[in-house]
Amino acid sequence: MPRFTAYFSKYAMAGNLSPDKAHDAFRNFVLQPEFPCVGARAAFNSSTYELSVFDALASEATTAALGEELFRFTRSAVFQESEYATFVAVFRSPLEIDETDFDGLFCNSCKP
Repeated sequence: MPRFTAYFSKYAMAGNLSPDKAHDAFRNFVLQPEFPCVGARAAFNSSTYELSVFDALASEATTAALGEELFRFTRSAVFQESEYATFVAVFRSPLEIDETDFDGLFCNSCKP
């Protein structure tokens, strides 16, 4: 299965990753027949998700903005009313990163 970056990197590399383009890339990714996450597909099919685009993963500004968005999401009607409510965070950079590096950057950015 292609990585998610394959679906949106052409926009990000052009500095043109808008929320609409990120949403289209997410839709194309989730609707792939081999996409394994039934919960994400259910959230997509029932429109019980929110997608936000952020700049650089693990930057101070992005970490603060992500925290604010997650806090808001946990108080939203979507979150309160659906067992499949999902928050999707898309980062404009770094573009080429594997899951291990992503986890390291993300976890380190959440430490006080």
